[in-house]
Amino acid sequence: MELLHVDPLTDPIGIVDADPLAPVLLARTEEGTDIRLPWDDWTHWAIQGATGSGKSSWLYSILGAAADRARAAHDLVIAGVDPSGLLLRPFARSDVHARWQVCGLSDLDRVDKLLTWLVSEMDRRIENLPAAADSVVTGPDLPRVLCVMEEYPALLRAADTHDNKLGKRIRALVGRLLSESRKAGYSIILVAQRAEATLMGGNERAQCESRLSFRCDGPDSVKLLHPSADPGLSDALIESPPGIGLLNLPGRPLSRVRAPWAGGYAAYVERVTR
Repeated sequence: MELLHVDPLTDPIGIVDADPLAPVLLARTEEGTDIRLPWDDWTHWAIQGATGSGKSSWLYSILGAAADRARAAHDLVIAGVDPSGLLLRPFARSDVHARWQVCGLSDLDRVDKLLTWLVSEMDRRIENLPAAADSVVTGPDLPRVLCVMEEYPALLRAADTHDNKLGKRIRALVGRLLSESRKAGYSIILVAQRAEATLMGGNERAQCESRLSFRCDGPDSVKLLHPSADPGLSDALIESPPGIGLLNLPGRPLSRVRAPWAGGYAAYVERVTR
């Protein structure tokens, strides 16, 4: 065992990909290995982290890469609901992505209609599968859907306050997307400051095979997404600077990682809208 005097994750990782078709850079491990994932291998995700932990910056990097891919290959669309409107706002004038999104919570009926439509599109894709296929093949005529449920607990609280039946309906629709949509070419990303059980329940977390936690408010929060994490890792995460996280991916052990840095919000907007 080698004793390190400097944290190997101290230095930020810049975005240097020149090829928009390359596998997406997710993070870098303590060993200096870049973790990359082709879009076709994306599962559903659960992301958590306190304000200022680097969660939004990671999303800027991922959605920037998704926008690059969509421009180059026309085989991916970015969908979702964004309560604050900031994350998805750069896509507002897009002829491709905007109709798949709702920004803000001023009209919760629009959220209901969007999620209902996403489920209907999922059902249509599955119903049209060839007899010998159990999942769709995505491409320009049937794009992969990256659906981001930004600050998902905030959406649920707003829906419950507006109409308890609406809150239950949104939970049911998102539950169906998590349970059934991978075979339809969807990847759902649930985002929260804390993946608390009352708002992001055990079934939702179980469907999210990919999990990423940035700085959290305590070890119990870390365990919500990483129940097998060593107490030392959990304690270290609580005190971590922005951009340091714990990452679980299918087929990979839990890793302490550094998220890529996309250059801040202005750089993200420029990347999406160029």
